[in-house]
Amino acid sequence: MAFEARFPLRFGDVDFAGIAYYPAIYHYLHQAFEEFWSGWMQVPYATLTRQESLGFPTVHAQTDFQAPIHWGDTLTIELWVARIGKSSVNFEYRVRVGERLCCAAALTKVCVDMGTFTTTPIPAKYRERLVACGAPATLEAAT
Repeated sequence: MAFEARFPLRFGDVDFAGIAYYPAIYHYLHQAFEEFWSGWMQVPYATLTRQESLGFPTVHAQTDFQAPIHWGDTLTIELWVARIGKSSVNFEYRVRVGERLCCAAALTKVCVDMGTFTTTPIPAKYRERLVACGAPATLEAAT
């Protein structure tokens, strides 16, 4: 099951051509990730990082841009868990404007202790919710 978030493309996020400046898309993907934590995981990402000292920095990103996004367009961003490992999660994203697919992305994030910035296993209480946001056939068990 995918999580969905919506954002208007802001003027500050477009280039001279009036379309989304590609680094801004990563900002919107991260905003959707934070909304995912608040909405799906039921803990604000800021709370996770500050109070539980856990974070999920991106260690790999792959993106295909397929259609322009114009200033004022509303982005609908779907995200889901494609794979979960002991300490890592692969998220898939689809960015649409209306029915038009504009961008597809795959981001790998690693669970880290924010105090030491070292890899740490994903806590069981979060693993269960992460697994629930993916297609079971695409998830791999931690080894």
